[in-house]
Amino acid sequence: MQKTMGTVDLKLVHERKEPFYEIPYTSQLDAGLSMLALEDHEWIDYFNFEAIRLPVEIVTESCSFLERLYEAHPFICGIIRMQPYTFYDWHIDTNRGTCINMKLGYSNSYCMFENGNRTNDLTGRFVTLDYKINTYYAFDNQVPHAIYNFDRERYLFTIEFEEDKTKLTFDNLVQEIKSW
Repeated sequence: MQKTMGTVDLKLVHERKEPFYEIPYTSQLDAGLSMLALEDHEWIDYFNFEAIRLPVEIVTESCSFLERLYEAHPFICGIIRMQPYTFYDWHIDTNRGTCINMKLGYSNSYCMFENGNRTNDLTGRFVTLDYKINTYYAFDNQVPHAIYNFDRERYLFTIEFEEDKTKLTFDNLVQEIKSW
C-alpha cells in the first residue's frame, strides 16, 4: 500500500531524485536584493512570512533568464523574511505547484523536504536544500517541506507563478527550463 499525505504520493517523491532543482543560470541580483532587503520597508504578512513585493521589471530587466521565465509563465516576486529562531513547520502549499527561490546572504537555516520514508506519524527521513549563493532553485511545493531559521534574519527572493498547481507543476517547469 502506498503512503500518501494530502494529494502527494510519497512513494513517487522518493523515486524522484530531489524535490528541488538547481537552475543553471547564475543570478546577478543577489547583492542588490540583499541590500534592498535591509532597507526600511513596510513588510506585509504573506502566508505567515514577512514580505515585500518587488516590481517584476526590476528583476526581468537585469536577468535574461527571469525575462524568459516571465514570458513563459507570468509571476509575481518579492523578498520574504523570517525572524531569528523561528520555523515554518512541515506543510504542503495549498495552491502552488512550484516556485523559484534564491536565498539572499547568509543565515543559519535549513530548508528540508520529506523524502517519502516516513516511518510513522512522528518520524521519517528528509533531504536538505543547501542553498548556494547567487543560485535559483525550482522548488516542489507539493512535497512536504519545512524551514527552520536560527540566529539571524533569513531573506529569500521568491517567485510565485500566476498558474496554480493544476496548471504548472514542478516536473513540467524543470523539464521546460532544461530545454532552454
